[in-house]
Amino acid sequence: MKYQLLPDAAVTLTLTTTPSTLYDLLITAGATADQLAGMNAVEIEPEGGAIRYSLDGSTVSTTVGFPLSAGSIRLMRGEAFQAKVKVVGQAGGETLHVAVGTTN
Repeated sequence: MKYQLLPDAAVTLTLTTTPSTLYDLLITAGATADQLAGMNAVEIEPEGGAIRYSLDGSTVSTTVGFPLSAGSIRLMRGEAFQAKVKVVGQAGGETLHVAVGTTN
C-alpha cells in the first residue's frame, strides 16, 4: 500500500456513538477531497475501545456491524471507502488511527 500523507488531525479521529462515513470524518478532520481522490485502500486501528464498521454503506450501530477491538488493525483494499465505509464507537470517545493510500 502506498500511503497518502494527510493533515495530522485526519490520521487520528475521535469516534462517537453516532455512525459516520469514514470519508466525512476525514474531511471534518481536515483532509481535502483532492487528497482522498483516487484512494482505494484504508487501514484503521481503534484505540481506547472497540468500534464497529460496515463496508457497503449499511447502517452500523454500537451493536451492529463488523466488530474491531482496540489494537487490532483492519486493512481494506478496493473498497470505495469515500462513500461506503461507516464507523461508530461502541462506547464513544474511541480514537481511530487512519492511513489511506492506493494499492494495485
